[in-house]
Amino acid sequence: MRAWLQLFRFPNLFTVPGDAMAGIALAAFLQKTSIPSLPTILISGATALCLYCYGLLLNDLHDYRDDCRFHPERPLPARKLSFFSVTAGMVLMLSAGLVFSATGTGTFFNGLILSGLILVYNVIVKRFLLLGSIVMGLCRGASFLLGIPLASWRAPELYPVLVIAAGLAIYVTAVTCIAKQEDAPAKHGWYIWLPFVMIICMGIILGSCILNTGLPACSYMSALITASIMVWFCGLAGTLYSGLRLLPDCVPAATTRREIGRFIRSLIFYQVAILILFPGTVFPAFMLLMGWPLSQLISRYIYSS
Repeated sequence: MRAWLQLFRFPNLFTVPGDAMAGIALAAFLQKTSIPSLPTILISGATALCLYCYGLLLNDLHDYRDDCRFHPERPLPARKLSFFSVTAGMVLMLSAGLVFSATGTGTFFNGLILSGLILVYNVIVKRFLLLGSIVMGLCRGASFLLGIPLASWRAPELYPVLVIAAGLAIYVTAVTCIAKQEDAPAKHGWYIWLPFVMIICMGIILGSCILNTGLPACSYMSALITASIMVWFCGLAGTLYSGLRLLPDCVPAATTRREIGRFIRSLIFYQVAILILFPGTVFPAFMLLMGWPLSQLISRYIYSS
């Protein structure tokens, strides 16, 4: 079981479903339609999670030879899991993700696009620092749009959603650039500040959406807005702290790996800050927020990069 948890980078899995869940809720709000039902939101999150797991297993299968040289302790080189079982798991995750995406109206092609980007990253562009990092960022941005029908992307009222997805893509592109230098002491570039800047930008865009559209009437809406702002600042503080930790001229590899995990876990805060604004999604927002300390705890025992 531990070998599977290592393959799935288990601490990071808590950060994955919230992208699609926040995206579909924000899109419904901007289109002035009812917030999707809880099952619809959960299925959207499950789609993102399954396709993310597919990408992780594909990554380890494709990197087997390199891992034998540089990371012999990982599950496949250490023969803790067989090629057959990991391949079967990859096919199962891909199939489940596409089936889940097909349950939504007009979202099956979103699942195909994301799975295609994952394939391109792992098989073609991963070895190129900048291009590989950009495609990884696009994967996370596509995850945010996963539950929104492709035909709706061109609607003017959804432009803020596309901009937030782009901000998320830039955030993850920067983190991936950092992760490319996780195996040895390194001096990181200016891009360590991109996650911090993107959190600020996404917060400004979300605030503008709220001011222009107006939130639904609710007796405790002021409390939800306050909670959203507080959670957002938690994410901002996390990215600022990680940026400062990576600022020295020679950052130890262990520190780089720790801060990569912190950057990724900080994504939970922006997801919760969006979901908590809508009375119908407060419960999934609370569940995502509970995932942050669990992810923090588990990351002490299972690597997240």
